[in-house]
Amino acid sequence: RVGTEIAMGTDLLPQTLVSWFGQGTSQPLVQIMPENAVYDSTANKTFIVWQGPRLKPYVTYYDHTLGAWGDIVRISTVSLTDDDHGAPAICQDASGYLHVFWGTHNNAAEYAISTSARDISAWTVQTDVSDNWTYQQPFVIGGNIWLVGRVQVGTSSTYTLSAKKSNGVATGHTWNTLIDLCSFSAKMAYPSDYVVVGNNIHIVWWRRESPTGASKNIYYAVYETDTGLLKNA
Repeated sequence: RVGTEIAMGTDLLPQTLVSWFGQGTSQPLVQIMPENAVYDSTANKTFIVWQGPRLKPYVTYYDHTLGAWGDIVRISTVSLTDDDHGAPAICQDASGYLHVFWGTHNNAAEYAISTSARDISAWTVQTDVSDNWTYQQPFVIGGNIWLVGRVQVGTSSTYTLSAKKSNGVATGHTWNTLIDLCSFSAKMAYPSDYVVVGNNIHIVWWRRESPTGASKNIYYAVYETDTGLLKNA
């Protein structure tokens, strides 16, 4: 789109010789939030989310059949302000609907579902997913969404690796009670990568003693969603 302009609501951005994905934010993607794209084999498209101008959540897709990009769509006008931790994460349910979570830094997660399956043109905003989330990542397992990430305990300096399970995936579903998987007292957990195998979530994370402290250690564990057990290596 070199040499053009793209209008999205009040966001009008010059595009001359500038990568659109880099506009309006210091980091379109948070590197320790890997779930920013999902491939749909039925449509043969990869759907991608990022935080764009004014830190708002955006989505597009790459059509592998046509070898072309789709439209760029702003999912919501709600986002963090002057805080680039709130990048979006995406998952897709078995019916093809896309689920996006964003706007977190020790606060409730914003949440929207695509109004139609495999279609990014319109979104239905859902009730926020409560608790003090940061770096949240969604996974569809057994007809429910598991949201996994870091949660601040009240206003304390203790942060836990936590998970929350949805009751279904349809618009208007509710969420079960927060599950604390692992806690470092007065320290900060930083989940950094995940792999889902069957109904199990493999998780890698590290920790800091303060936001500006040194990053220490690498931890690996497997959360069994069927049994509720967290197992180490």
